Amino acid sequence: MKLIIQPTNDSCTSACLAMILRECGHDIDVDTVIGEFHEAFRNDLVTPASYLRGKKVKVRELNSLQRMDRFGSIYLLCVPSLNVEAEFHSIVVDARDVIEIFDPRNDGVHRYYTYDNNSDDPLAVKLSGHIVDVEIFI
Repeated sequence: MKLIIQPTNDSCTSACLAMILRECGHDIDVDTVIGEFHEAFRNDLVTPASYLRGKKVKVRELNSLQRMDRFGSIYLLCVPSLNVEAEFHSIVVDARDVIEIFDPRNDGVHRYYTYDNNSDDPLAVKLSGHIVDVEIFI
């Protein structure tokens, strides 16, 4: 999977969906996803799962009581924002081979999530609390 940086302060979910769709073989960029998804999402007219289903991606929508329970999948997570107080943030976890985190805020300026504490980067923060929004099957 290739990291896509969110182009605006509030487009993390759109950037995550663009990463997932590209991994699923769609030729789509984050600006297209923002145009198709962002405003409808903010107005509660679409969810990440319904948007992905509309693109023919096989997903399982989860709730806050469920956690990542399978290796071999990709997950869209809701996490506490590291950069905006009292806000949420979206990241992608690829657990198909080894666990990798793709945080669209990992731009060299903002704090971002990592899976472990092996980074010397002072902006890296180990993932702890999260909610699984969607499991993606590829």
